[in-house]
Amino acid sequence: MVTMKTRILNLFFILMLIAYATPKKLYSMTNTKTMAYTETEAKALMLKHLPHLYFHADEKYFPTAIEDFNIDWSTVTLDDKDAEVDLNGYKGNTSLIQSVPVYTSILQNDDGTTRISYLFLYAWNEKGPRGHIKAKVVGLGVDKSWTWGDYGLGLHYSDVEHIEVYLKSSGEVDYVIYSMHSFTAKVTISGNNPKVYVAKGSHGSYSSTGLHTYLTVWDEDKKVLGKTVYDTHLKFEDVVDNNTKLWISTNPRLLKLNGAAVSDISNAENYLAFKYSGRLGVRYTNTYWQKLTDYAQVEDIVKFVKKFSNSVGNKIEDKWNELRDSIEAEATASRSFYGRSFW
Repeated sequence: MVTMKTRILNLFFILMLIAYATPKKLYSMTNTKTMAYTETEAKALMLKHLPHLYFHADEKYFPTAIEDFNIDWSTVTLDDKDAEVDLNGYKGNTSLIQSVPVYTSILQNDDGTTRISYLFLYAWNEKGPRGHIKAKVVGLGVDKSWTWGDYGLGLHYSDVEHIEVYLKSSGEVDYVIYSMHSFTAKVTISGNNPKVYVAKGSHGSYSSTGLHTYLTVWDEDKKVLGKTVYDTHLKFEDVVDNNTKLWISTNPRLLKLNGAAVSDISNAENYLAFKYSGRLGVRYTNTYWQKLTDYAQVEDIVKFVKKFSNSVGNKIEDKWNELRDSIEAEATASRSFYGRSFW
């Protein structure tokens, strides 16, 4: 015979179960997580938004497959971000080959938006940016400027470039992130396939042709010193004109889907995307930077300006010394493959 106490306890447990289950059910109804793409769906999405790359008519070095690097991965220290792989002078493709892969990672967010990262792998980054230095003192008759081009700033093995396509939850393109060196630009595009204009020699990715300033080391304009207005700057620019060679990879490779490897990636691609955290290519010592400083003849600029204004000349001299240190550091640096946040 069921006692009153037992009935009360049973009723209590039933009420507890209802209280526990109801909020959980409501949560599941109102906070449904977006289902992840299958590999087939992800690959279709990769193809749908495949970028179209336009290279300069005078470009010498083009995208290359990781297998062509001929790396003996058994000799490589995988978990050391300071490790370096010797490419033995290999500089990759010197012709535009459509079957070279563009490497892809797709990340689907809980809100239904999607990020598609497209990676372009080069074995060699050639001559880098065009530079300008200018010293001008209005009212004192000083106007000196120099332009240099192919002096080797930015030479390094293994150039990893990328763009990212961001999709709305509806599947429409929201915007594209273009990457150039250590900088990025957020651009709204029309259509599904972003056009990527590749900078001559440096491989920076841009949404349009032209002469693009991507870094101003210093820029002081209309600074009043007494009655003198002066303008000094040094700018780095990428040459993105005459981009006529079109590359649309006929062999795009999806390597990562929501952080996990897809089923058919090769062994080398597995190292590229997941295992190796160091540098592709040993440190390249660039001796051309001294030619740059010799050519710019900044000492002559400083002497010239100091005839009219010591304060302005000292300012330019200080800035140039800072720049020379950065050029020397750049000249002897190597590019790490580690820390690819876009992956």
